[in-house]
Amino acid sequence: MRARPQRIVIERGGLRAEVDPAEVVALLDEMRPPVDDDRASDSAYDVVLDYGDRQERLRYEEEELPSDVREALDARLKPRD
Repeated sequence: MRARPQRIVIERGGLRAEVDPAEVVALLDEMRPPVDDDRASDSAYDVVLDYGDRQERLRYEEEELPSDVREALDARLKPRD
């Protein structure tokens, strides 16, 4: 079992949102293997789990997430700085 991340960042197509880990950690499949690269995908949701001393990037294709989850994430996404 993985440790709970201190911070979760969602990235998609040049947009970014930081979310409370308590809000989404139950939605994430923590057994999903991390993505090998750190480049954000334009079509997928990249979820960055920040543990403080390290980060893991998980990638979810649009069709993998329920529509209500996608809508909630899309509502929070803002252009990256």
